[in-house]
Amino acid sequence: LSRSEQRLIKASLALHVDGYHGFTMEQIRDLMLMHPQYANALIRKLHPDSREAQEHITKFKTLSDGERKLMANDLLQQATEKIEFFKHDSLKMDALLEIDEQHAGLFRKMRRFVRAHTTFFRISTMFVLWIAVGTIFSVLADDNPFITGLYFSIATLSTAGIIATKTISSDGHVAFVGLYALIGVPLYGAMLG
Repeated sequence: LSRSEQRLIKASLALHVDGYHGFTMEQIRDLMLMHPQYANALIRKLHPDSREAQEHITKFKTLSDGERKLMANDLLQQATEKIEFFKHDSLKMDALLEIDEQHAGLFRKMRRFVRAHTTFFRISTMFVLWIAVGTIFSVLADDNPFITGLYFSIATLSTAGIIATKTISSDGHVAFVGLYALIGVPLYGAMLG
């Protein structure tokens, strides 16, 4: 389940509603009061002009609870006249989620994208850090220039093995390269997908 769906499930439990069977307009109003992002999404759906929508969203945020309730009622009245989803007696959770997804702000869309691809970002970060570790090792231990160190670390992780360490002055040197490859090769494979 997505975070939006989890949040909606919690809200429907708080309202004592089965959101999968549908919310009444009164329950949607209460939902909008509890979680203003649904009011924001509805405002964006009703007002395609982003400047106008933002003015209404700001107004909704600044109103008192009673005024917010009246504005939520007004928004729902407009929605029943203009939006097909709202022309029925109830609105199912899927429709609310769809409206929320379509009209989320850029920051929320970016957060959702990052959450959906968390594993990729973690593996990518680890891969870049592991490449940096190999590069630093090659530059410091073998006195290689940066580009040669970078080449060493990528060649080692890709198992091409085209470049080797210059000196094998100690067992620690060999152990590091072995450990580097042992951890790095599966990381490289994970990065490739």
